[in-house]
Amino acid sequence: MKSRKAIYNAKGKRITVKSTSRMHDKAWEQFSIFIRKRGATKDGINQCITCSAQDHYKKLNAGHFRHNVLDFDEINVNVQCVICNKWNSGRRDIYARVLTLQYGHEAVEALHRRADLALKGEKKSYFDLEEIYLKYKAINECS
Repeated sequence: MKSRKAIYNAKGKRITVKSTSRMHDKAWEQFSIFIRKRGATKDGINQCITCSAQDHYKKLNAGHFRHNVLDFDEINVNVQCVICNKWNSGRRDIYARVLTLQYGHEAVEALHRRADLALKGEKKSYFDLEEIYLKYKAINECS
């Protein structure tokens, strides 16, 4: 039986699957706030990428174009209203058109390639997630 070397975080605590999952949740919380605030007015109003509905960023979602991969990709994740994101499954057809208008066909194709590669096994480590968490936490504190 192979023995695995334990990995510890900066505070000396052993990193487990559970702690990595918690760090993913913390990173997602900060990244989601960043996405929902990105482009918002000084009053916090932002608009859904797929239907243009406007609301306060705290009432909006950070919706994925490609699901279950590229969770922290700033092109893949954009502001969506709850209706589009949850009830209408992200309205992927409209999402694709808007992404193509905003970023260009080549960028959307590159996004699909990155997503396909990620599906083949890309997993973020605890340290990757901690770096994402700290980056977006700092950005959110400044905005």
